[in-house]
Amino acid sequence: MEAALINPFIEASLNVMKTTATLEGRTQAPFIKKDSLALGPVTGCIRLTGSPKISLTLSFSESCILTAVSRMFGEDLTELNDEIQDAVGEMMNMICGQVNNSFAQSGISRKAAFDRVIAGEKHVIDHGGTGSVLAVPIQTESGSFTMEVFFQKA
Repeated sequence: MEAALINPFIEASLNVMKTTATLEGRTQAPFIKKDSLALGPVTGCIRLTGSPKISLTLSFSESCILTAVSRMFGEDLTELNDEIQDAVGEMMNMICGQVNNSFAQSGISRKAAFDRVIAGEKHVIDHGGTGSVLAVPIQTESGSFTMEVFFQKA
């Protein structure tokens, strides 16, 4: 799995969480995910143009996303709702923008684009093909979020 395609997403995700929600994140040991169950109740999805097919998701624990969005909005949010999902979509757009800038500076012609937000306990993430899913857990003071990177088999 190409670090040149994954690292900009990790960096952008950490930066967006830090700048919009004042949440510092630390990556944990990555692993190959064996199932399609999301590792949190809210997931933002991103697709990359080009070949091979790559998709990326960020699944947030309830405590992490409630804290992040509460800090973004400057109000205490206590339940998962449409506002939370909208905020996750905005975060995904910010991440895509930073990744696209990083790709352009590195001469990578692929583009990242926000796809959708999925919510609900134990929802399934369908990356749209067969291949490996690399999971990168990221721990914050208020819970965790997990980045999944899917690479379509050739």
